[in-house]
Amino acid sequence: MNAVTAIRGRVLAVSVLALLAVALTGCGVGSATNKEKISRTATTYLRALADGDTAKACEQLTRRAQGGRCEAAMKERLSRLESDALTKAADDSIDIDVDGDTATARLSEPEGARFLLAKVGGEWRIDSGYTLDASASAAIPATPVGDQVAWALAQLNGGAATLSADEVTARFSPEFLSVVMPASELVASLERTAAERGPFTFTGFAYPPTTGQAIGLIETKAGERGALRIQLDHGEPARIFRFEVTEAPSVIKAAGPYSGRFDIGGRKLFLHCTGSGTPTVVFQGGLTTDWVKVQARVAKSTRACSYDPANGLWGRSDPAPTPRTAEDVVADLHVLLAAAKVPGPYVLVGHSDGGLFVQLYASKHSDEVEGLVLIDAVHMDYYARRTALLKTLLPPAGWQAAVRGLHARSPAILDPEQIDLETSLAQTRAALSVAPLQSMPLFVLTHGQPDASGSDPRLAAADERLWRKLQNEIAALVPKSKHVIAKRSGHDIHHEQPELLVSAIREVVEGVRDPGSW
Repeated sequence: MNAVTAIRGRVLAVSVLALLAVALTGCGVGSATNKEKISRTATTYLRALADGDTAKACEQLTRRAQGGRCEAAMKERLSRLESDALTKAADDSIDIDVDGDTATARLSEPEGARFLLAKVGGEWRIDSGYTLDASASAAIPATPVGDQVAWALAQLNGGAATLSADEVTARFSPEFLSVVMPASELVASLERTAAERGPFTFTGFAYPPTTGQAIGLIETKAGERGALRIQLDHGEPARIFRFEVTEAPSVIKAAGPYSGRFDIGGRKLFLHCTGSGTPTVVFQGGLTTDWVKVQARVAKSTRACSYDPANGLWGRSDPAPTPRTAEDVVADLHVLLAAAKVPGPYVLVGHSDGGLFVQLYASKHSDEVEGLVLIDAVHMDYYARRTALLKTLLPPAGWQAAVRGLHARSPAILDPEQIDLETSLAQTRAALSVAPLQSMPLFVLTHGQPDASGSDPRLAAADERLWRKLQNEIAALVPKSKHVIAKRSGHDIHHEQPELLVSAIREVVEGVRDPGSW
């Protein structure tokens, strides 16, 4: 689990975009000089943002609000703002209440929206912006998961100072407290991080909360974006089963005929397609949010689709019975693409065990697949070959322990997908023995930076040699394949060297469109 990040201060926030789209009205109280200075500060701030002048915008903030990386945070925020909305807000006025060395600059709408300012020397500076009274938290639904989000926000906004382990025990599932974090440690972590990182503001949800899951979006005073993730169990009353405070995910809005939740027969899966043209590139492995940057670049030249698999952690798809196998995953994806009527042919891009799954898909549905990109993909003989390797390097007791670890699955609370990899490997071997991959553009990417977490350099070196050999064998499944080592990357090449992956995908797409170019 990611480290729990705390929030301090009893404020909730509204969307920056919503607030900057409103008009400012002006009839304040307090001296005219103060009103003029406050209005000038707010107007200067908004115009600076509209012009992309992050340095000037930061000058309008208090040192506390600036934090340690104000301009970088401002640049990140500007990517989510519209210049016209900022200019419109700057052209209007503001309703001001002055109380000594603090002031509230009230916006006309939404109701309760305001700037909070502090007097610094003879000038007024913005201390926090776009905040709402706690009563404005109606955006959080009055549901069991909404109630838990509101409770968690209250703790992260300072309530953890008086939070007891007994209250945590009453709200969290026993499995969370036994596997992830004990109640006493959670209380201490919330209290400690509240003092170090607060205050934060609540800005909305990554997507509409379901009955049992929500990802709330939060923001620091410096503009850094985060996420409060909560998932409930099925008890009565429902308790928190998963809880994380992490970096904010990309917000994905379903748009177009091939995006949304599609029924695959009693369950729905979330699909996100962008761009146009053929072939259609389909990403397998992780969630839609894992592919946002790569997908955006690929979609400039052809249609690109990603989806949330059943049981994907923090995904938008319905769950399925576990354990799952490669055949289950392939069947889901096949029905999903048909239900959404996504045009083929397909170029499948698979990472890790997703690379194994797309090999199986290409074997079972060879009439649909005309290209493959495999990113540090699992080989169909991985377990057998690694087990044999370890037997030559470890004493009997150590080998037996290593084999047990290799075949063990993490608890469902940590790994909800629960893929039976051993069965999946056998399914893929059987399928490829009957229907080998047809001749098509195949691009294999292999990590170049070994995993440094191993304690035994001898075992680590042997594992790397085996993995490289297996990657060479995957590349040999199809004539004229291309195999490149991602020299600066570990296993997650699509995050560490996305430009390399985008280039590989484009080569395969071009190879499908013009076979002579491959």
